[in-house]
Amino acid sequence: EGPVFLARGGGASTTGATPPDLWFAGDTGTVRTALLRAHPIVEDGELQSNRLGRQIAYLSGEARQWWSVRSAIHIGAALFVDAARVGRQPAGGMRDDVDVGGGLRIGLPGLEGVFRLDVGKGLRDGATAFSFVYEL
Repeated sequence: EGPVFLARGGGASTTGATPPDLWFAGDTGTVRTALLRAHPIVEDGELQSNRLGRQIAYLSGEARQWWSVRSAIHIGAALFVDAARVGRQPAGGMRDDVDVGGGLRIGLPGLEGVFRLDVGKGLRDGATAFSFVYEL
């Protein structure tokens, strides 16, 4: 079985009338869908408002290699790169981030998604984050 390659990307924009807690940002996948796995949008229970903006463009790529354990459980290793540009921030300007990293994937029988354990490193600012997410 060879590697699996995944890519996702998108963009969005909103008006100034939208409440700031609904603005866009990259995240580990626990709070926002745009992946930026070295930059969680919630840290110590607080929303990182300096990372939010009314516009976002993002792109993520991931390579996964899977192995079967006892023919029912699937274990995988992954390497990824995430990039996001968040614009129309409260102080003006844009924020660009690129994160790289790797992780472990676990697929269980009867579950459609996978469990993702990742460590990401920010290339722009050196930020590091660990995340554990169930992803459909």
